[in-house]
Amino acid sequence: MRNELPQMGEVAPARRNGWLAVAAVMMVIGALGVFNALWMWLVEHRMVFLLALPVNLLMGYWLVMGAWRRANPTSADQAVADGRYR
Repeated sequence: MRNELPQMGEVAPARRNGWLAVAAVMMVIGALGVFNALWMWLVEHRMVFLLALPVNLLMGYWLVMGAWRRANPTSADQAVADGRYR
């Protein structure tokens, strides 16, 4: 009874699909290859500092927006500060 459909209220058994794992591993290998190519190009052109640029921009945004929210709290922020929400 391999191909029997589940009856009302029954849950169909989970089927493991090996191709999904293969595709995930291939995507990781591809991403590492792209990062390696970028890294080698940046090293060759002495521009490795560009890798730090997105991190610096995100941290700057985080600091500026955090200061903005502290200076201009929303009603939700105020409710949390008053202890109305946890």
